[in-house]
This record gives sequence, structure tokens and C-alpha cells, in this order.
Amino acid sequence: MGRFVIYLCAAVILPTASAFSSLAPLSSLAPSSARVSARVVPTVGRQSTGTSFRPSALHAVEGDFDPEALSRDVVEAQSGSLRARLRALYKFTRPHTIRGTILASIAGTTRALLDTPGAIATANWGSMLPRAVIGMIALLLGNAFIVGINQIYDDDIDKLNKPFLPVASGEMSKRFAWVAVIAAGTIGPILV
Repeated sequence: MGRFVIYLCAAVILPTASAFSSLAPLSSLAPSSARVSARVVPTVGRQSTGTSFRPSALHAVEGDFDPEALSRDVVEAQSGSLRARLRALYKFTRPHTIRGTILASIAGTTRALLDTPGAIATANWGSMLPRAVIGMIALLLGNAFIVGINQIYDDDIDKLNKPFLPVASGEMSKRFAWVAVIAAGTIGPILV
């Protein structure tokens, strides 16, 4: 069981760490007179072709500063496309934060089962697994509530620092963001 937890941690943490390996080194972020107005552009979601970048064929995703992809997503969402609105809602939940929520809940549950003598052998998996799934959904709704509130209140800051977020880019209206946050904040506790 311990190996399973280690493999699970590796499966969740390693892809996240590799995403950050393409970012500029921290020493390049130090302000200098020549770089005060320069923006550090990560290469997440892009393929390097020498010194220039070729945007991927995918839509704008977390950390993607491709203005063309962002404006295309904004236009699609504002035109009323259901698919574009669902994509904006998905980005609104900040999918990279979901990994931590899932990992923490699985690790906590695994640790509780291992620390309770006989819990694994006498467990009624038929009733525990559906409850675990409902609990995971409630945790993910809580996660969506937290990151949603942050995006609503940090809208002005995010327009400068994180223009790829749906509220900051205009892909999602503040009104719809509030509806999503209130729904997540209501449904999650009801499930619990």
C-alpha cells in the first residue's frame, strides 16, 4: 500500500514539476533598468523551435500568454458558444489545483486506513467507495469555490499578472463567475 501512495505522488507531482522546468530561472526575474517593463513569458503549452515560439493548435490554457489564443477564446465565449463557455468554466476551476486536492484526500484516507488496525480487512468497500466519490466531488467543489472567489476579487491584479484567467481576460463575466462560485459553495456542503 505504501508503494501505491509513492507512485500516486509521483504521478501527480512529476507532471507539475516538469511544467515549471520551462519557466525562466528566478535570477532572470530580478528587476533591472532594462527589464522593468519586460514580461517573463513561460513556454508552457508551446513548442520551442530555436529562438522563436510556435503556438500550439490548442486553445489558451493555464499559463498560456498567447494573445491570439486568448482573444479567440474570449470571442467564442462571448458569442454564446456552449463549448467555449464550458472551457472557460473548466479554466475557472484552475485545473492544476485539483491535483493537490485529489492527492491530499487520497493520502489522508490511505493514512487513516493504514493507522486503523483491521480497517482494510473489515472495510465495507461497497458503501465506502460511493461515499468517497461523493466526498471527492464535495472537495473539488470547495476547491472551485476558493479559486473562484480569488479570481473575482483579484480581477484587477490578474489583468496584469495572469491575463489568461477567464475572468481577467473577459472570457467569463463576473456575473457568471459569481453564479459558479455560489453554486459550488452551496452544492459542496449539501453533498457533505
